[in-house]
Amino acid sequence: MHLVYVVPGRAVGGTRAPFALRLAGHTVEQWRRAPATLIGRPQNDAIIVDAVGEPSAGRQYCRELALLRVSAPVLAVIDEASFPEMSIDWRVGDILLDSSGAREIDARIRRAVSRRERDGVVSVHHHGDLTLDDDGLTLCNGQSVIALTRTEHAALKLFFDSPHALVTHRMLWERVSLCEQQMSSGNIDAVISRLRRKLGNAGDRIEGMRGTGYRLVPPDMDSLARATA
Repeated sequence: MHLVYVVPGRAVGGTRAPFALRLAGHTVEQWRRAPATLIGRPQNDAIIVDAVGEPSAGRQYCRELALLRVSAPVLAVIDEASFPEMSIDWRVGDILLDSSGAREIDARIRRAVSRRERDGVVSVHHHGDLTLDDDGLTLCNGQSVIALTRTEHAALKLFFDSPHALVTHRMLWERVSLCEQQMSSGNIDAVISRLRRKLGNAGDRIEGMRGTGYRLVPPDMDSLARATA
């Protein structure tokens, strides 16, 4: 399996776990970047967070991964001294003691992966560096997680369902009115404006088509390409 081994915060790592994982025949990729960078990586079979010596940093990283709803199961590596600090609040699939042998670590990882496959994964949608989560009503832009209202999510989901295609004002109104019955067709532009503000620098990806509607353009499409598309 392909495992991502995360050393969060200022933790130095250095536990036996990566060595034990390799002994068990797994490919181990070391990772020191933010949790949001682990979104949209289907090659990850499991994510292992090293919390040895830095339990608070490990707990925070695990909680952020849960908020992002990554598809791979998350496991935390701790030492015996930190074991009393473990709780359901960490939101991990299992824990691994850094003193465990390769066979036990391998068995726990495989059980976590099997549980995730059995229970299914959350519904997420990708468009370039943007990830829309249906269950959490959030949007990840690769750097941060943005909370959406149900109306904003419904509108954005329509764009994700029809990437690069024209989404008319009527199509948007029909979709968002399912969430907000008092929504008028004239309020659609206000919803789009809010989405653009929340997207920040990526807000211009929602391109207005004069008199007809909008479309969601890819991140690498420059102004000239948009004008001639």
